[in-house]
Amino acid sequence: MPRTSNIHVNVFTRPGSVTYTLPSPPYSSPCTTITLPVNSTWTSGLHWHETHTEFLQIISGAALITLDNVTQIYTSLDGIITVPRFSKHEWRRASLAPSPGYDFSPLSASLTQGQIDDEELVVH
Repeated sequence: MPRTSNIHVNVFTRPGSVTYTLPSPPYSSPCTTITLPVNSTWTSGLHWHETHTEFLQIISGAALITLDNVTQIYTSLDGIITVPRFSKHEWRRASLAPSPGYDFSPLSASLTQGQIDDEELVVH
């Protein structure tokens, strides 16, 4: 069976999980946008980059980011997050729900339930 050409498609969605929006036309912007809907369990998976530094910017919502064994919640107020080459990192939607190994109770005062659990996460 022949492969389907998707050269003109710049949005790819796994319903309920993740939407990837690639620059269009190709390379018009250096940013890919990743959107995680409420209740998504998608994760980037623990990985690293040998050829480049990665930059993450939270546009809306809150992300739980692990960077070289330090895990914390980030929002748009944190600005651009720099992930150096070879740094092990992973990110996903943040949640204030209890999670083994994480204590985010100090953050609860500065972040509302709506910012964490009720808003889609959009990352550049």
